[in-house]
Amino acid sequence: MDFDKFTLKAQEAIQEAHAAAQKADHSQIDCEHLLLALMEADTGAVAPLLERLGAHPSDLAREIEAELARKPKVFGQAAQVFLSPAASKVLAKAETEAASLKDDYVAGEHILMAMLGDEGWTGQLLARHGVTRTGILESLKQVRGNRRVDGQGAEDNYRSLEKY
Repeated sequence: MDFDKFTLKAQEAIQEAHAAAQKADHSQIDCEHLLLALMEADTGAVAPLLERLGAHPSDLAREIEAELARKPKVFGQAAQVFLSPAASKVLAKAETEAASLKDDYVAGEHILMAMLGDEGWTGQLLARHGVTRTGILESLKQVRGNRRVDGQGAEDNYRSLEKY
């Protein structure tokens, strides 16, 4: 996985997920941490995309926070926070999603699409809220048109999805 191929916003979301896991005394950054960080990003595309699909980020956030509260905690100075196997798989799949859309960089929407394939709690949550790959792709097509994520700041070109 090449984090240099992630947009600045995606890198920031991963850092926020790490900080949230650390603050909650979790030993792993799970998909739930990543999704919550992506939704909470001020200028990211994920929350507006979810809104367009009828999945209200505030409802999702409540469910995610409740799930995170149930996760085991690890205490002590030696506790290290690392990506869970599921989160690692999602981020690797996000690179594939970006390539399939002919994007040069991995953005939040690629991570969101990769999460749809998660067989765990996060994938089930998104499915329950009606988030589908087809829905995401249709929304992106309406918002982006022919534009691609071709640079670190490219997602700023279509971040204001509420306008569409």
